Amino acid sequence: MSNASWIPTRKWLVTQITAATALVGAWVGAGGWDRTLTIALIGLISQAAVSYLTPNGGQPDGSPSAGDAPATLAAASAPAG
Repeated sequence: MSNASWIPTRKWLVTQITAATALVGAWVGAGGWDRTLTIALIGLISQAAVSYLTPNGGQPDGSPSAGDAPATLAAASAPAG
């Protein structure tokens, strides 16, 4: 049995609230619901689903892989050019 939780993380919830607030702001700014807002809503729903289903780390339980952090740090600290 996996230790992974199906409960959304606080980070996921905050990003969904931010996206929904942006959609509501666009709705108010547009003065009414239209086709463009429907397309934006579909995008909001699809990104929420994908980000919920994608694990946070390299392992099936969401924990980072042993080589993930050093490779990321090495790439970030490498001089440009």
